[in-house]
Order: sequence, then C-alpha cells, then structure tokens
Amino acid sequence: MSAAPTVPRRRLRDAARVTPTARVFQRIPRAAALVASGWALLLVAWAFSNPPFESPDEPAHYLRAVAVGNGDLGVTPSVEVSPHQWAIFFHPTGSVLKLGSRDGPCNVADEARSAACTSDVDPLPRRTAVETAAGGYPIPYYILPGLALKPAPSVFWAVRFARLAGALVAFAFLALALVLLVDPHNERLSLLGLLVTVTPMVLFVLASVNASSLEIAAGIAFFGALLRLSRDTGSPPTWVWAAAAASGLALGVTRATGALWIVLDAVLFLGLTGRRRTFALARGAPRAALVTAGLLTTGIVVNRVWEQLNGNEITQKGAAAASGGAAPAFTNWYWHGFQQLRRVFDEEIGVFGWLDTVMPHAAYPAWQAMIAGIVVLALAVARRRERWILVSAIGLSFAVVVALSASLEATTGTDVQGRHVLPFAVVVPLLAGELVYRNRARLALVDLGALFAWLAAAVAVLQAVAWYANGYRQSVGIDGPRFFLTHAEWTPPLGWLPWALLAFTGAALLAAPALLWQVRRR
Repeated sequence: MSAAPTVPRRRLRDAARVTPTARVFQRIPRAAALVASGWALLLVAWAFSNPPFESPDEPAHYLRAVAVGNGDLGVTPSVEVSPHQWAIFFHPTGSVLKLGSRDGPCNVADEARSAACTSDVDPLPRRTAVETAAGGYPIPYYILPGLALKPAPSVFWAVRFARLAGALVAFAFLALALVLLVDPHNERLSLLGLLVTVTPMVLFVLASVNASSLEIAAGIAFFGALLRLSRDTGSPPTWVWAAAAASGLALGVTRATGALWIVLDAVLFLGLTGRRRTFALARGAPRAALVTAGLLTTGIVVNRVWEQLNGNEITQKGAAAASGGAAPAFTNWYWHGFQQLRRVFDEEIGVFGWLDTVMPHAAYPAWQAMIAGIVVLALAVARRRERWILVSAIGLSFAVVVALSASLEATTGTDVQGRHVLPFAVVVPLLAGELVYRNRARLALVDLGALFAWLAAAVAVLQAVAWYANGYRQSVGIDGPRFFLTHAEWTPPLGWLPWALLAFTGAALLAAPALLWQVRRR
C-alpha cells in the first residue's frame, strides 16, 4: 500500500502566515484589479498634468473647498483666503482675472494659446475675501479636498492636493462599482458595460476640483449596486445593500440634481426587477432593505431642504422655469434643448479644459459606436421586459438633456453640460453591458472573447488619445509641435515624460484583461 501524500511543512507554514487582509486581496478578480489600477494611474496623471484651474468652474469649487476646509459650512458667497491659498491672476493683455467668479483662466476659449500664461500670478499680500459662484453648493464633496489643500505651499499645489483628495473618494466609488459588477467566473464579460461607461470625460472630471466628481462616481456605483441587487437569484449579501445605501446617499447630497438621479435609477431598477422579485428581495433582508430605503429617502430630503434654503437661482428656479413660461417660449426652449443633444453627447465622451479642448474628431463617433454596439447587442438578446427597460433608459437619458437645457436656458441663459447629466447617462452603457452578460447563453455564435478584446483595446487607445490631446493643447496650443513632451511652453511638475508614462501605462492596463485571459463561459 502506498503512503498518503504529505504536504511539505514549509507550505503549511506559509499558508498559516496568510493574513485576513492578504486573503481578501487574493479573492479580488484579476481583471477587476487591472482595470482599477489603470483608472488609478490615469486619475493621477490627469490631476497633475492638467494645469491648475483648467477645468470647468474649478476656481469657484476650489474656493468653496477652501471655505469648508476652514470650517465655514454655510453658504459662502465670498471666501477669506490666505496668500498661499490664492493669488492675483493676469491675462496676457495685462488685465486682472477674477477667477473666483465664472471667469475662466487666461487661455480659455483660445486653443492656440498654451497654459504658460497661468504662471503669471502674484501671491496675495494679505488675507482677502474672494467671491465664488459655488458658495451655495452642499458641503459633503468639499470636506476632504478642503482639508487636503491646507498644508500646500502655494495656490497651484493647493489645487493639486485638493484634486487628489477628491479623486481618492471618487475612485473608491469606481472600485466599489467594479466589485459589485464583476463575476469571478466570467470576469471580462461582466465588466463590459463598466469599461465603456468610464469615458475620458469621467476621469477628467473625477481628477478636477468639482462637485460633479463625486456625483458622477456615486452615480456609477449606485446604479451598479442596483444592477447587482437585481442580478442575484437568492438573497443578496448585506454588503451589497450597504453599497447601494452609501452610494445613493452620496449621490443625493452632492449636487442639486442628485435627488432626480436617485428617483430615475430606482424607477429603472423596479422596472427591471419586477414587483414580485423586488418584494422577495425586501423580504429576504428586511432590515437591510429598510435601512437602504431610509438612507436614500434621507438623501433626497436633505437635498431638497438644502436647495430650498441655500440654493442659487439655477437650482431653485431652473426645474420649473421651462414649464412656467408662455407656450411659444416653452416650445423654443425645448427645441433648443433638443439641438444640444449632439454637443452634450460629445462632452460626455470628452471635451476638456473649459469645454474648449477637444479630442481628434474621430474619437467621438468611435466611443459612441462602442456604446451603440453594446446597446444593439443587448436589444438583440434581452428578454422582453429587459428590452423595454433599456429603451426607457435611453429615452430618459435623452429627455433629461432636453429638459435641463430648456430649464437653464429659460432661467439663466446658460446651458447644460455633459458633466451635469453624466451621473444618469451612465445607466445606458451599464444596463446594456449587464443585459449582454446576463443573456450570454444566447450569444453562442458570437466570439465574446474577441468582442471584449476589441472593445478593451479601443478603450485603452482612446483614453491615451484623450490625455495626450489635452496635454498638447495646454502645453503648446493647437498650433504647436505635435510631439510636445520635450518642447513645451507649459510643463507640469517633473516635466511631461513621467506623467505621459503614467497615463499610457494606465491606459494599457485597461486592455490587459483582454490580452491575458479568455472569457470563461458557464
């Protein structure tokens, strides 16, 4: 009789040394880890390589963060700033720029001018009150950026510290969405929708000082949590309910539109899941369901109370302005909103700076074609209820752009931006990707591995192109040399090469899952 095989003592000792934390990291799917690493590197590259205040309304949001970091938690139309937190900014013509208002930096709307003029500043000689257009925004997003910027030696480093702090919180929600949606048995296909959801514009905004950063990331995580709740055939784990509650609460208390996004997401979830399945979910975990519903309601109530007490003209009157005008004006406003759809869709993919820095024109239809391809595939294989919910999500995504554009045009003469609607627009690619994943058995004739590989490669290339296009415009202007990394008029800390390496490595990591593993079908 042969002796039973023995386990070497060294292997037993090594296994005994594995800590609980190490076991958690061992359970993280490799595809999700690579994608998360790619997003993290791209966020850092964006935060450092984009010049300070070169994102929409960033000066106003930065000043709001300064106020919150100093303990001013109410409405702050003007902010007391110290010399190292602010400076006097000049235009190339010699005039002084009032960056605390809605004025942009010195090269705004002038693509031929690099960001070199942003270095023409004088530190404030004393503490000064500076006006901010974001003084009425809710405080949650600004807490960590406001604390992070305090030890900065200059205003430019204060912006970078605040960007990194805000990006850290936003990245946590992106990582949460990854964990929620990834299936260890079919890693790549389960992440198909999420990969195309995180556009270059998403990463650009997440790496800027702007309340839209947290709103977009929380919107992705919240709808991801709802999809995971509807996916599980049994009783979902308690942590999934907790993820839905935390992300939904963050979505609700960050910006005025957060309450609307919670309601619309919940409507799509109820339609996708059905009444019977929804009640079964609640009965399976009554305490978790009750707490989640309570926190979501709290987020909506806090949102509305804050806006009624502290909101500005846009948030208090914008929602009702379009419906309160005369019939001809009403029609004109909504026709104007319909005309903005193409511009807003492009901005959701990536229009950087103060919406004056674009990618190569082919990049926009390329990314939109990826989303459209997933949507068409989902409509082809989805069940009847799922198909109707996806069509409804697309219709609602169009409707919110038109309605918000009409409301803002009627109230203030301004217009909606892509980042304003991104927290809800993300539901379309997320839902389409989820339906393809759920109905993968009906795609026996489709090479899903090749599908993911092509999409992942295209996402990686376009993410790198987006970062390079923004760097090109800011470093030398659009009339400068195409290879600007060593011939720049404006350079970030350490020069361009380290951040280029970081950005291109991050983009490559997004394609890595397609290169390393084949899709495993059940």
